[in-house]
Amino acid sequence: KQSMNTTSNYHVFDLTRGALRARNQKYTKKSGNYLGKLRASSMESLDYVLVTKAAGRQEVLAVSYERPSMMSQIVDGSQPRKLNVVIPHLDADSVPVPRVVTVGKGSISGSATMAEYLTDPVAAQAEEFYSLGSKGPVFEKGNYRLNFYGRVSKPSVKNFQIVSVDDPDDIICQFGKVGEDKFHLDFKAPMTAFQAFGVALTQFNL
Repeated sequence: KQSMNTTSNYHVFDLTRGALRARNQKYTKKSGNYLGKLRASSMESLDYVLVTKAAGRQEVLAVSYERPSMMSQIVDGSQPRKLNVVIPHLDADSVPVPRVVTVGKGSISGSATMAEYLTDPVAAQAEEFYSLGSKGPVFEKGNYRLNFYGRVSKPSVKNFQIVSVDDPDDIICQFGKVGEDKFHLDFKAPMTAFQAFGVALTQFNL
């Protein structure tokens, strides 16, 4: 996590590539295992974008959280976090086709950012994006519950399942607590490990 930024900002590295560095050394963008960056678009940490290490701005994930109103929290109590996700389609090699966005002097121009399609599944599909959302839990015996099929054992506000907006039973990614500071993260195509890890990271800034 980059501590000197005004918004939540992470650099992501693949530790299966190359030798592990000594503890007193820092990972850098120039290292061979740098994958890209996850950053929030505002200090509220409700909207995020994941970009690759490629030159320029190449987006492969956009995430947005819905913040319940104060009245809703009073009436319904504490509710699970709701999120919307947009990811690009995969190429013939199962690699996400990034959204290339032109960045000018302090502004973004050219192609629309992926975040602009988070609330419009029809437009997202027209742009060859996958539109995903959090699976709604069942309120049972005073608690909100999701079926993680044995992969999650601890209740946590961070637990989530992401499904296709076209098929709420098709779980693309799930994340849940199994111990003190331990979580399981499961995913399948069309989501990659880089994208799934990016979504999971966003849970720790709300």
